[in-house]
Amino acid sequence: MKASKTIPRIVLTVFLLLNGASGFQGKGVQQLKTKLIESDFEKERIEQIFSDPRFKIYHDLPSIWSRAKKIDYIERGFCSEKSIEDGLKFFISNSKSMSKAWKEYEVGGEYITALLKMESDLGRNMGERTVLNSLASNWFYIDGSTEKGKNKERIFYEEIVELLKMEGVLYKDDSDIFSLEGSYGGAFGWPQSIPTSYKNLGVDFDMDGDIDIIDPNDPDDSIGFIANYLVKHGFKEDKFNAIQDYNPNDGEKFPKAIILYADKLREKFIKSITPYLSRITF
Repeated sequence: MKASKTIPRIVLTVFLLLNGASGFQGKGVQQLKTKLIESDFEKERIEQIFSDPRFKIYHDLPSIWSRAKKIDYIERGFCSEKSIEDGLKFFISNSKSMSKAWKEYEVGGEYITALLKMESDLGRNMGERTVLNSLASNWFYIDGSTEKGKNKERIFYEEIVELLKMEGVLYKDDSDIFSLEGSYGGAFGWPQSIPTSYKNLGVDFDMDGDIDIIDPNDPDDSIGFIANYLVKHGFKEDKFNAIQDYNPNDGEKFPKAIILYADKLREKFIKSITPYLSRITF
């Protein structure tokens, strides 16, 4: 008797959970569509995008947020000898762009390398989630009942709007917004930029007529982007705060790891060139 009563309850619970999730998603999608149409996007285009089978909500987002808060980058080996050696090779192979970043922005290449290593493992891992889906998922799951929540909601909505405006500028396939992939937070490319940062701080650092932070074989514009970002956020006056602004969600853990990495990279670079300096005669 107990078993027969328990089974229907389980079935009912699962049914409610599934329907709750789908109801939540549908409501959120409709709200977003209405809001975007009210922001002067063409209704036909919005309907087409959000009816595309590739659009979806990432329901694992809350659990990812929870795990991300517990990450200690230094304990996980971000500043290990192997990691620093990897950064040194990148730093040396891109010395021309690093030198240019110093001359134009006065940002040391060790900090740029540290951020690129942290954000995308030097271009090896730029994320595999659809950026539009990630931005929409964040917008849906943020609790907008508090002032802080409302502000985050506004920020993610602005990122969605900016992404939609970038057709023909950013997407690999100019007509396909779903071609742009990135992180669970909606960031993309070597430096893991969000759309508004790309728009406001992106630079054509290699002067080829294009601001490309996505090409896995070309880090130049990403080096310029980070240098520009840090300077615009007060790097010359306060390195710690400027780096923290790059990823404010992780408190002090993020800037501490970046600065430690940069210090170790600088030290390793100096050691690597010291034998050659001793051979130079003036």
